This record gives sequence, structure tokens and C-alpha cells, in this order.
Amino acid sequence: MNNISTKFRTLRELHNYKQDYVASVLGITQSGYAKIENSDVGNVSFKYLQKLAELYQLNLEQLLGWDGKINIGTTNGVGVNQGTTHLHTPADERIRELEEKVEKILDMVSR
Repeated sequence: MNNISTKFRTLRELHNYKQDYVASVLGITQSGYAKIENSDVGNVSFKYLQKLAELYQLNLEQLLGWDGKINIGTTNGVGVNQGTTHLHTPADERIRELEEKVEKILDMVSR
């Protein structure tokens, strides 16, 4: 299983969600979502990545660049510890950077 698929599975499990629930949020079948968690990430659309980020209350950078640090005991029971170092960057430039990162990640996992 690749790193990003592991993150998706870990986040789902930390939130005590079943695959069929996450699949329903994405508007796909449970087996379709299972493929995402089993390294078939190359076909994940940007729309699904956005929905996953929203579901877990993360931004895309946190979802895709998450370093694996987990804090238990936040207000909702689960917190992902991920800081950003780019708050000073203009929004349009930052969006382009994130889109490039997403493309690189999707390219790497589709090989």
C-alpha cells in the first residue's frame, strides 16, 4: 500500500468511519473507495480529494502532505498535527504550488 493510501485509511479509521460511509460522501461505491485505500490512487479525481479533505476537516496540503503526526484528545477526538510555512505566500501562487504537488503525487502513485 502506498503512503497516501495509508493516510486515507488511517484518517478513516481514526474517525471511526466505515468504507461505505466515506464512499457515500464521495458518491462512489464501497468497492470503489476500497480501491483508493488499496493503492489505486492514480484515478482519484481532484473533486474526491477535496471531499476527503473537507470530510476530515483538512486542507489539501494537509491531506496530501500530512506527516503522520497524530494528536488524540482534541475537541473532536482526533487531530492531525500539520503546520504550514507558507502563510505569507499570495493565494494564487500558493494554489498553483498545491496543484503542482497534487499532480506530482498523482503521477507518482499512478506508476
